[in-house]
Amino acid sequence: MFTLKNLVAVCVLLLASCIPASAFAYNETLTFRINAQGEVEAVIDGRTHKWECDEISRFTPPMTTTIDGNTVLIQSPALAPCIIPLLPTEPYQVVANLGHLSGETYQVTWNVEVVGSGFPPIRSISATFSVSSLFSVAAPALSPWAMCLLLLSTAGVAFAALRRRNGRLSR
Repeated sequence: MFTLKNLVAVCVLLLASCIPASAFAYNETLTFRINAQGEVEAVIDGRTHKWECDEISRFTPPMTTTIDGNTVLIQSPALAPCIIPLLPTEPYQVVANLGHLSGETYQVTWNVEVVGSGFPPIRSISATFSVSSLFSVAAPALSPWAMCLLLLSTAGVAFAALRRRNGRLSR
C-alpha cells in the first residue's frame, strides 16, 4: 500500500527527474590549448553554483583519459548532489592534460558518469580540434631587478607628487 512516506519519495523522485542538469551548471565550453611543456590540454569553462556538493551536473577533474587513434574520451566521475542550489553562479574550469599529440585532427568527448553503474553519461560535451591551430601564449614577465626598478620609480613619482601637493597646500 501507499503510505505518505512512499508518496513523498515518489514526488521527490519525479521532481528531481524534471530538473535538467543545467540547473546546476551553465554555459560550458570545451576548448583546447598548449601548456608551457608543449602538451595539449582540454579545458572546460563554465559557471556553477557555489555548492561543493552539486558536482553531479558539472564537469569534474578527469578520472580517465583514453586516446585511440584520433579519438579522445575523457571520463569524469559524477558526485552526488545535496540540494537544489539557489545562489548566484561563479566561474569554474576543469583541465585534462592530453599530453603530446602526434596526429593532426582529434575528436574529443568529455563525459560525466556514475562510476561503475553501467548507465549512460549524465553530461557530455564534444569538440573537434586541429593540433596545428593551437598555439601557446607566453605571458610577459619582469626580472626581479626590473620589478625593483619599477617599484622604486613608482614610489619616487608618488613621493614627488605628495611633496608638490603639500607645498601647494601650505602656501
